[in-house]
Amino acid sequence: MTGAVEYIEPQQLAAAIRHPSSNLVVVDVRDEDFPGGHIRGAVNIPAALWADQHIDGLIEEHRLLDRDMVVVHCMFSQQRGPRTALRLHKHLQDRGGIHPTVYVLRGGWTNFHRLYRGEKDLVELD
Repeated sequence: MTGAVEYIEPQQLAAAIRHPSSNLVVVDVRDEDFPGGHIRGAVNIPAALWADQHIDGLIEEHRLLDRDMVVVHCMFSQQRGPRTALRLHKHLQDRGGIHPTVYVLRGGWTNFHRLYRGEKDLVELD
């Protein structure tokens, strides 16, 4: 990962989600496996939708500029998640102005679920 986007540990994300004044959004870029379980409150925007011509629309639709932090992840956060986070970060940088910090969730959904599967305030299982 370049210096542009950093990783956030699952424990840091859990603490941020639980903090009453957090202004973050979790963006899950998985495809059809999102309904099987996800981080509570996460927005599902599959990686395939993050083409350059659509990024501005996604930013506006999901009010990403209104957030302090955007945490992106996929199943393991090894390819789709980091790639999408870098694309989002670069696009936000190119727009200029104040924008949220973009992170990648270390270990992705798999690691987060392993740690917090029994905690209903953090994990939603369908």
